[in-house]
Amino acid sequence: MKKKDKKRLLNRLLPKINQQKDLERVKKRRKVNPKKIEKENKIKAVEIGEIRRKKRMRNGFFIVFSLLIVLIMRIGWIQIIGGSELQTKAYLQQTSNRKINPKRGTIYDATGQIELAVSSTVETITVNPVNISKENKEKVARVLSEMFELDYEKVLKKVTKRSSIETIVKKIEKEKADALRLWMKENNITSRY
Repeated sequence: MKKKDKKRLLNRLLPKINQQKDLERVKKRRKVNPKKIEKENKIKAVEIGEIRRKKRMRNGFFIVFSLLIVLIMRIGWIQIIGGSELQTKAYLQQTSNRKINPKRGTIYDATGQIELAVSSTVETITVNPVNISKENKEKVARVLSEMFELDYEKVLKKVTKRSSIETIVKKIEKEKADALRLWMKENNITSRY
């Protein structure tokens, strides 16, 4: 047989072979139970759902693990690289040297009747310039300088500064501090907040 003849014969036989295969497929399909097919489809859907759930869990674990690694690296950076600087800052913030004058007892003469020296409570006057309104700054400076016999220009300079706290005078008697509080209350000198 020649090649052409073989091709012709194959072309004639192929449709018959394909028809036979199709018939076999149809017969197999008829034999298959539709409930069984439905059950298989459900099983496949469950398997696909399981695979997706496992992928989501794996991705979630990866994200959590990555965040944990980043946090551990940050803590290590803070402790190892910036540890000494932060330790110094904490020490300076938590400690301060301050001279505290102790309260002493009263000193009497030899007879025990006359007081020679008496301890008294003293106070420190400070201002928060940021909390004093602009129209009251000169008024406050004038009263402070008159009440405590201070230089007006120096007091005005402290009252007009842009700092949180300025010390005006130290170790004054309680009566003078009370008089200042009374004046502030009468003139409604309070913070602007």
